[in-house]
Amino acid sequence: MARFYLIGGHDFDLKNNYIARRLIELSGIEKPRILFFPTAALDIKRAISSFKKEFDGISYLFDFVDLKTEPRNDILTKISLADIYYFSGGNTRELMSFLSKSGYDKLLIDLAKSNKIIAGVSAGAILWTKFGLTDTEAYNDHDNYYNYNKISGLGILDFAFCPHFNLGDRILYFKQMLCNVDKAYALDEDTAIYINGDNTQIFKANRGLNVYKFMKDENYMMNKVENQRIITLGPSGTFSEVACKKLSEFEGKDYQIEFYPTISLAAKKIAEYGFGILPFENTLDGYVQETLDMLHKYNLYIDKDISVPVHFKFVTKADNINNVKKLYVQFKAKGQCLDFINKYGFEVIETESNVTSYEKLKNSGPTYGAIIPMHINDGLFKFTIENVEDSENNITRFLVLKKDFDFKAESNLTCSLILDAKKDEPGILIEALVKFYALKINLNAIMSRPTKEELGKYFFYTEFKTCKNITEISSLIERINEEGNFTIKCLGFYKSL
Repeated sequence: MARFYLIGGHDFDLKNNYIARRLIELSGIEKPRILFFPTAALDIKRAISSFKKEFDGISYLFDFVDLKTEPRNDILTKISLADIYYFSGGNTRELMSFLSKSGYDKLLIDLAKSNKIIAGVSAGAILWTKFGLTDTEAYNDHDNYYNYNKISGLGILDFAFCPHFNLGDRILYFKQMLCNVDKAYALDEDTAIYINGDNTQIFKANRGLNVYKFMKDENYMMNKVENQRIITLGPSGTFSEVACKKLSEFEGKDYQIEFYPTISLAAKKIAEYGFGILPFENTLDGYVQETLDMLHKYNLYIDKDISVPVHFKFVTKADNINNVKKLYVQFKAKGQCLDFINKYGFEVIETESNVTSYEKLKNSGPTYGAIIPMHINDGLFKFTIENVEDSENNITRFLVLKKDFDFKAESNLTCSLILDAKKDEPGILIEALVKFYALKINLNAIMSRPTKEELGKYFFYTEFKTCKNITEISSLIERINEEGNFTIKCLGFYKSL
């Protein structure tokens, strides 16, 4: 079955083509061919112009088809070449009437059986649903935009649909129409829902917009629909957020990012909710010890790791760096920019986050400076020096963490283990490690951390690339556990992004 991308409408004053960009990304094609159906529009030229305005600056191939005038064979040829079918807004009643009389409703039903993406905005979205709330009569009476109607669609998607939900008083009218349907969605303009089988994602051009769901068994109460939460270290603007966005782009999903001020609190929430991202290792600064501790404490599993280039810049309100005496810098960023800091002999004021450094500098005088991430577009400061980190190849590795183990029987994965010694005797660790050596497994790292249960008791973290058969590795872990000197927990076999 096709994937559906239903859009609530467009507000061109927003000057935001986020919804269009997400559609292109979901196609998985670098330059997809979009076939535009302006059938519902009163003015085809204007509809095409509006479409191109919405997709301005985006890489795609465009074609359109006029169902009312073009020969059927030409229409079928264009359909066969397209990657995305996009249906315009307009007059829903006229659209459905034309499709029924022309027999093209059957053609569209066949389109829904394809493996392509079908996108629709307003009337072009209602088209695929059970019925929709339309303001079709407003085309005839511009003084009364509350003259709403219930118009039946093709019923491919078994729910009712209301576009432009943030315009006018639509809640009462939509609720009155929700008999004989179990589920309905109402979308503000510049929002969309993406339906791929049983999975539904929502997209919003900005935070003030919403998608709502109505359910029969909840007496059609209006509930906001949110995407899957992802927990991470905050605040917004950090490299942790960059990692979350990189995962979002890779998976074609819009995660609802939830920020927490410390690694320990974020880890606790990940353990409760089951999904999040934490910083784990930096090229210059090594492993993040607190994240190692949280892996052990909360029994979290690694689903993926994500490498994010980390580049910093120095900023100040002063005209010259020599006038700067004090420097705001996040405690981890300090360790990655020591050469620059030592060169100028600043009095260092450590902060909890890079964004905190930025905010503090905004409220400070010209004798203060700050080291902040390159991706923060400030424009507020007179003097800037870019790439102040100690190495050009500065990368932070982030872990995508879950509560449950997801076994992946693939090659060239990373495997992470935690080894807990059950007793304290000479040679206990080496007894376990030689077994990995016997299988020619190259351990990339071994880190010891206190268990915090009693003095002198440690656990060990290690990781390696799975050049061997994963079943063979799993059997080795089981054998070591059975011997009783160690408890080995496999944190996961995972890919790197």
